[in-house]
Formats: sequence, C-alpha cells, structure tokens
Amino acid sequence: MKWTFETRGAVPAELHGGGRFVLPRRKFVPAYVRAFEEGLLHERAKHAVDSLRSCRVCPRDCQIDRFNN
Repeated sequence: MKWTFETRGAVPAELHGGGRFVLPRRKFVPAYVRAFEEGLLHERAKHAVDSLRSCRVCPRDCQIDRFNN
C-alpha cells in the first residue's frame, strides 16, 4: 500500500524543506522569550517552584517538600 498525503498544501511553509524545520532566524522567537514578553514567564516560574513544595515532579509522586531537606 502506498501512502499519500493530499493535505500537503495545508502544512505551513516553514515545515517544508526536505524534512528539516526551516524558519528564518530573524522570524524565530523562543517560547520562553515570547512568554516573558507576554508577562507569563514569571507566573510559570512561580507555579513551577510552588509545585516542589508538594513534589509530584517524578513518577514516584511522593509529595515530599523539596524545600525542607
């Protein structure tokens, strides 16, 4: 069976390029920079630190307070 994709025109132009992600550097903005510019980075960092007070970061789900030894 041969697979064909008829929706190739629906793929953004930045994703074409021989299987490589192609986006001009001048247009690329890292997600963390965009979050900072939108005022979201501080809140996300605060939430990440608060999540360590009842830790559920790893699969152990131990809920230990990482800030109290």
